[in-house]
Amino acid sequence: MKKQLPIGIENFEEAQGYYYVDKTLFIDEIVDAMMGKSILVTRPRRFGKSLMASMLECFFSIRKDSKALFQDKKIADREGAMVHLNQYPVIRLNMKSVNGVSADDIQKRCLEEIAGLYRNHDFLLSDPKMLEAEKGYFLDVMNLAYANPADYRDSVRRLSHQLARHYGRKVVIIVDEYDTPIESAFEAKCFDACVPFFKELYSNAVKGNESLLFAFLTGVLEISKESLFSGLNNINVYSVIDNRFSSYFGFTEEETKQLLKDYDLSSSFEDVAKWYGGYEFGGSVLCNPWSVLNFVERGQIRSYWVNTGSNNLLQELMNGHVKDEFVELVNNESRPIEFNNAISYRDFAHDENAIYSYLVQSGYLTARYVEAPKSYLIKIPNMEIFEVFKNDIIARGLDKTLLGTASKLRYAIERQDTPMISSLLEEYVLSSYSYFDLTNEKNYQVMLTGILAVLFDSHVVKSEVIGTKGRCDIMASPKEKGGIGIVFEVKCHGGASQLSRAKLRESAERAIHQIEKQRYCIELRQRECKKILLYGIAFDVRGIHEIAFKDGTEAQ
Repeated sequence: MKKQLPIGIENFEEAQGYYYVDKTLFIDEIVDAMMGKSILVTRPRRFGKSLMASMLECFFSIRKDSKALFQDKKIADREGAMVHLNQYPVIRLNMKSVNGVSADDIQKRCLEEIAGLYRNHDFLLSDPKMLEAEKGYFLDVMNLAYANPADYRDSVRRLSHQLARHYGRKVVIIVDEYDTPIESAFEAKCFDACVPFFKELYSNAVKGNESLLFAFLTGVLEISKESLFSGLNNINVYSVIDNRFSSYFGFTEEETKQLLKDYDLSSSFEDVAKWYGGYEFGGSVLCNPWSVLNFVERGQIRSYWVNTGSNNLLQELMNGHVKDEFVELVNNESRPIEFNNAISYRDFAHDENAIYSYLVQSGYLTARYVEAPKSYLIKIPNMEIFEVFKNDIIARGLDKTLLGTASKLRYAIERQDTPMISSLLEEYVLSSYSYFDLTNEKNYQVMLTGILAVLFDSHVVKSEVIGTKGRCDIMASPKEKGGIGIVFEVKCHGGASQLSRAKLRESAERAIHQIEKQRYCIELRQRECKKILLYGIAFDVRGIHEIAFKDGTEAQ
């Protein structure tokens, strides 16, 4: 009988009753890397960070007897690591649910988490070594007696001192999803009000703490030291671009193949890799574990991961606009960025690289190192994320209430129905008159490229494509050889004068002539397209369109 899949299981002890992909050798690397240090591992949500944090707690905690949990795991053969089994007091602070709509709300949830942490260690109140003043503080934190959040900022460090004194051993501190309250504060527009509290809470716990053996933090992002870790110079960060620990978060291709084999789904590997794989974390190529497990459970290829968390920050960063760069990414093209490992939320407003670095760290893009320092090529990793870009980024930027109208365009374009194309474009543009600048051909071109990228997902849709003698405005090139290729040339007529439809028609026909004269179709011929459609589009400030068409299949 096949084991139940651990979908949503984040507790290591509980996970042992389910199908488990053995990642315990991470402990051996932690022992080697972290004694006397602190590290932060950043990965996208649902990539196994919380399960890993729980595993470390089970392994190191002196309050647990975990020998049976690890005796059949890979780590059991590493004697140097096994001597640390259940040897240290452990403080685990789970920040995953510390969010809210205001600074007070976010801080209140954090204080509740800290109070629960103290209640979990209330046996310390019976320790004869504890002073009366310490007992008073302990009880006040446990009972949420302090009204001022500042009174809790040293609470984790003070708890570590008491545990170290009680057991006569240094303490392991684990902070899971440390950046959740920071991102929540940014979304709630209370970033400046929240950050000082968390800055002191984390720094006091990790920096200069004589009771600390090591600290392990997880999160999606590395928040820049200026924002959160000011003066904290003893923390080592391992993000999605680092080689160390790269194979431990997510499923390797070998682990994915074994999982599929164990559930009689080996024949699905190519589809699974296409939809859920493609993440390049340092030196490893990985699949999204959440999506793979859900596929095995349900037997259906579809999007799973995107619905597991809020995309509010993503939508805010996109700001409701279609950008050429996003269309390039949807077309499966890579683009270079200077990757910024440490995110400053303030940079989002003016630094494009900060936005793309966020998209890489949060799992919407993947990055591959190239020769120049800090230079990476980014791309969409798989079809699941392609759907996110197509539907949640580009489509939203195009006003989704009108996408029903736009979706008819593909039918009309493929059937050379120029009156319908003209009518649909007029309906779309006139309904969105405030959104589009009808005196700016470039804005219109970006809008149309975005629509076509959404509708023609079987094509690579590009703008400003170089032909033999110039650049065409838009080209839709089939991803498979032998398909239908389409070229669009756009003409904008601004100003106060209004052209007749006959004059607009002449302009559209001149656009067709330009396509032929400039030999824009050279790439489509190289793709061996079975059919090539040429469209000239002329419009004016009223939103009136005229469309010219010519079959360019046989033209030279």
